Amino acid sequence: MSNPGDSIHPQRPYSIVSLSLLAVLVGCSAPLPDSNPREITAQLGGAVEDVTGVQWRMRRGESGPTDFIGIDEPISLTLEMSEGRRWQTKSLATFFDQSDGKITSVVVTPLEQPVSFVEAVGIIDSTMMELGGKPGDPAYLKTEEWKRSPPLHDLWVRRSLKTAVADDVELFAEIRPADSGWYLSYTFALIEGPAPDTNRDR
Repeated sequence: MSNPGDSIHPQRPYSIVSLSLLAVLVGCSAPLPDSNPREITAQLGGAVEDVTGVQWRMRRGESGPTDFIGIDEPISLTLEMSEGRRWQTKSLATFFDQSDGKITSVVVTPLEQPVSFVEAVGIIDSTMMELGGKPGDPAYLKTEEWKRSPPLHDLWVRRSLKTAVADDVELFAEIRPADSGWYLSYTFALIEGPAPDTNRDR
């Protein structure tokens, strides 16, 4: 895992619609139900037709799939990556982007309800560990800094980092304020070139 940064914006911009939906959904406080959420399996870099549990929409009057799909219900997601890596989570709102029929990024909101800032940072640490990270990696140095100096709860404050979790996949993790506490979102994106250097907190 490598290259931590703050206030990261993925190389391929998400549609205004998907980002607007995400902003609304991560701001609510409805918990994820425990009873049988829909199960979805997707592979980063895999074909959209191979996604299980949801059917990718097709363009009206055109051939080929839409650029993205959004799922605004709680799901149980299995995300497959290169090197045989699999990651499982619940997600309150989930977005998939594609290019040329291949999945290029997945946005996940894994928290059932707002948590404290330090709890959110601990969840990021646990996720990175599940994905093969090791204490002492640069991304962990960043989260340790966050825990030492947590920000004040403010609408415009957020903390984000990026780190490679496979040879061709980067994780973008962002903590943002909710009405009470903090929410967390992950973007898993295929690496298509050097990531932008945006080492700054807001």
